[in-house]
Amino acid sequence: MLFAGWVVLSLLWAPFTQYGVQKAIRFAILNVWALAGAAVILDGQRERLNRFYGVIIVLALFFAMETMRVYLPHRDVRSYAVFGATYQHVGRLVGLGFVLAVAAFLCRHDHKWFTAGLLVISTMFFFVLLFVGSRGPFLAAMLVMALILLLTEASFAKKALFVSLLIIIYLAGTITMGPSLRTMYRFNVILAHEAGWQLPGTVPTPTPSPTPKPKPSKKPTQAAVSKPAPAATPAPRPTPKPRIPTPEEIPNESIEWRKTRFTNALRLWLTTPLIGAGIGSFAYFYPADQFRVYPHNMILEVLSELGVIGLFLWLGMIAIALSGLFKTQQWREPMVIMALGFFTFTFLNAMISGDIVSNRLLFTSLGALVATTGLWKSKP
Repeated sequence: MLFAGWVVLSLLWAPFTQYGVQKAIRFAILNVWALAGAAVILDGQRERLNRFYGVIIVLALFFAMETMRVYLPHRDVRSYAVFGATYQHVGRLVGLGFVLAVAAFLCRHDHKWFTAGLLVISTMFFFVLLFVGSRGPFLAAMLVMALILLLTEASFAKKALFVSLLIIIYLAGTITMGPSLRTMYRFNVILAHEAGWQLPGTVPTPTPSPTPKPKPSKKPTQAAVSKPAPAATPAPRPTPKPRIPTPEEIPNESIEWRKTRFTNALRLWLTTPLIGAGIGSFAYFYPADQFRVYPHNMILEVLSELGVIGLFLWLGMIAIALSGLFKTQQWREPMVIMALGFFTFTFLNAMISGDIVSNRLLFTSLGALVATTGLWKSKP
């Protein structure tokens, strides 16, 4: 509540814009409820936590199946909306479902068929992350998966089986599909350049130059003059096959574009380091061709618009949410692993995309962390 109050209070010194006012109101309503609702409704109830994570996995599975239906005929997910969601939103949802499904798979030891189903769902999520084109969610999901593998008490054979399946899927997809794996292709663009985001489209090969017509002879015969031969109908020229451009041919925009916004956010923060320039001020001082403009890094966004005081309050929420887990010391408990995976995945995504309003899942994960510590309230 203190952080939300500071967001609203910053309207007093922020440039007056419709975007800034809407941003403050939406944060105070949506994000506060995302955190408080998760903490209160899930409070220390294992059944509720299980249902909550299960619903996320089912929803991610629903979107993953629809994404595959869209992708397989066109091989181009980024040009289509899946249930109205862009490829970034699909990547975030499927990536979160992947993290939770992996944690559930490695932590379950009772029902074999249920565990096998989680394994199938996890591999499906991984395949979708390979081609949907969202690099940030893919990288975050892989890092969180490594954290889960370290924390879970599953046998080495079970962990090795899971990792081996993911490697096989990746190799098979790379060999058979090549650049159609959009996420991997976009990583190759980064390696070829410093950045790049544009979708590799189809560029036709150069059309061969036409063959010059033969020149007529200077002294045509009498037969040729009196009865000219009919002009031969030219054969239809074959349509050139489309070509996928190499990573070197893709313009560098994504990372350079983010670097520019990161730099602008630091410059804006240095103007008023203590209290910031006010909510929504980044879009005012650094306008673009979009209505919503933000640094795409939550720490830099909070610093530039809310100052050191805002960053202190935001980090204080995270510290309070994590402090309960440090007190319980139940790091290998399945509910703790899932809560940590939920928080880490959303936190990493907030460092490279979205603003403080659109990253509501990060605030939901803080509420889930607080609710998870309630599992041990009754214990001494």
